[in-house]
Amino acid sequence: MNPSISSLGKLQNTQQASAAPKVGQVMTGKVVELIPGNRAVVQVGKQQVQAQLETSLTKGKSYVFQVTSSHDGMMQLKVISQQKGTAQRLDVNQLLQGLGMKATKLNVDFLNSLLKTETPFQTADLKQALSILQQSGQKNVAKDVLMQMMQKQYPMKPSVFQAIATKQTTEVTQLLKQLQPVQSPQTMNDQKVANLISHLKGAPPTVSTTQSSMMKVVGEVVTNNPTSFQLFQKAGLINDDASFSRFQQTWNQWAGTKTGTQMPSLQQTQQLLSHARQTPPPLPASIDHIAQGMKRLFDQQLPMPKSEQQSLARWTSQLTRLVDSASTAQSAPKLTESSIQKWAADHQALQQRQTFQKLLPMLSESVRPVMEQVMRQLSQQMEQKTPVATPAMREVAGSLQQIQSSQLTHNQKASLTEWVSRLASDFSPSVKDSILIKLKAMLDLSGVQDESMLKRAVMSEEGMTKEPSLKSSLLQSMQDPQTAIRPETARQMVSLINGIQVSAHQETNQTIQMAMQFPGDMVGATGDIQMNMEGRKTKDGEIDPDFCHVVFFLSLEHFEDTVVDLNIVNRRVGVTVYNHHEVEDVVEEFKPSLVEGLKQVGYQLSTLHVKPIEKQANAIQTPDMSSGDEGVDIRI
Repeated sequence: MNPSISSLGKLQNTQQASAAPKVGQVMTGKVVELIPGNRAVVQVGKQQVQAQLETSLTKGKSYVFQVTSSHDGMMQLKVISQQKGTAQRLDVNQLLQGLGMKATKLNVDFLNSLLKTETPFQTADLKQALSILQQSGQKNVAKDVLMQMMQKQYPMKPSVFQAIATKQTTEVTQLLKQLQPVQSPQTMNDQKVANLISHLKGAPPTVSTTQSSMMKVVGEVVTNNPTSFQLFQKAGLINDDASFSRFQQTWNQWAGTKTGTQMPSLQQTQQLLSHARQTPPPLPASIDHIAQGMKRLFDQQLPMPKSEQQSLARWTSQLTRLVDSASTAQSAPKLTESSIQKWAADHQALQQRQTFQKLLPMLSESVRPVMEQVMRQLSQQMEQKTPVATPAMREVAGSLQQIQSSQLTHNQKASLTEWVSRLASDFSPSVKDSILIKLKAMLDLSGVQDESMLKRAVMSEEGMTKEPSLKSSLLQSMQDPQTAIRPETARQMVSLINGIQVSAHQETNQTIQMAMQFPGDMVGATGDIQMNMEGRKTKDGEIDPDFCHVVFFLSLEHFEDTVVDLNIVNRRVGVTVYNHHEVEDVVEEFKPSLVEGLKQVGYQLSTLHVKPIEKQANAIQTPDMSSGDEGVDIRI
């Protein structure tokens, strides 16, 4: 990869969160003001803190401090080293000895790097970092990784170091190729790994969609997992009043299986595949109908944070009350002046967030113009505080209720991603939809969200069933002596997924930073796709999709190193494409599609530029978002 691109890709990693110093931390600071009472204002990194000092200091001089206590915004600082000699350098050797560590060249060099970058650290973390550095074979790589861990205050553990180091030196694209030779799976878990790799790469399944669908349903039926059954209901493929127990009974009779037993073995699965060729499995519909139903359900998932969905639910409820009161005047409750005011407030908030615009692609073509008409009518009526029901409003209310009733839990969404990925060849997705499905597959099926989904399940009522991921399946294979998967390759992939997971999310009081890595196969890239995102944090603790910055780093087969920079301000998107080839004509060719695609999700293209990489490498900076969920849906 071009060195300019490589350095740009590290921008996200080198930015430090501006967190308040913690008790026990060691840090460099410069005295900028002395205050009576043995207090001072100390410059620490980009922030100034007020501190109580244990000894008198000199204004304008730099010291190494340790935070001994913190109370009511006032820190107690202890000087553990200061500038020495005419060169005014900190005595790093003395500092290391004072912290109880040897002043070897390697240790001095690492501590110097921490002090020069003004990175605060705990003494225990420094000791652990130096121990890891001593044991590492690649000192330069290890130093870079440990510096990143210190700057981002990651847990200083060998496992975390290994995960970050693997992410720095290995690509998902290459490891998937190394895992791919599982052409002759020895266990059912091997087959599962092969299927998941196909989903992540966007490759066709190794068996027919009917056979792979049958295998998935049988596996869930015997393990008492209702997820696919619930998706069939949400997609309208099974009646709402149907029971999962009856569904299980039908499938157990067909497969000769029994609920509560283990997953079918590879040999049993081969027998079921043979049985399926003789007697079709009791799927709820044809594969074509299942594919269309699952794709429709996939498209209906709202690309909005939870707070926005709640506002929309309240808004829809009030619209339903209005049309019901008009048709059944005797029994339906009337809208009070207070409820109209609350409805108007939700209406205004949803308009500002372009929510109604984002809903249009999810509606049928016949309902879209009706929705636009109702929005115009309601906007006028809200100003006059006299909403009047119309037949068009009833149609819109019904459509919105149907979409909202189709929303899924996080585990159901992961399972839906797996289904849509498997069935993609049966509904011929557009290029945009194809890439979206592959991106979602990496997020939902790789394992980067395993722990967060488990935590969410524990804290909610979603249940503990979880869609199998590549990470969980590889961990299982490492315990199985019969697997055809090389343990070292499995360990490396698990470590890489952990590295992506650890470094995926970073936040301060005002902003959230996210970094993700995707296999390049999804767009024909020769290496991984890197995505960095930063945005101001909403009151819900999510990225504000109206004000954020997204950068994609790609290595394309024909255009080679490419950077796509999206700067979003008030839902207006400025796009800059960086490449050292003449790509202006190609970019202009796709401009109409870009304009239309952004419009469909409630955004507007403000600018579109093409610039050379070498001359503009330093210009791709993450902007200052201080003027400002995981809420940014990947659709953006």
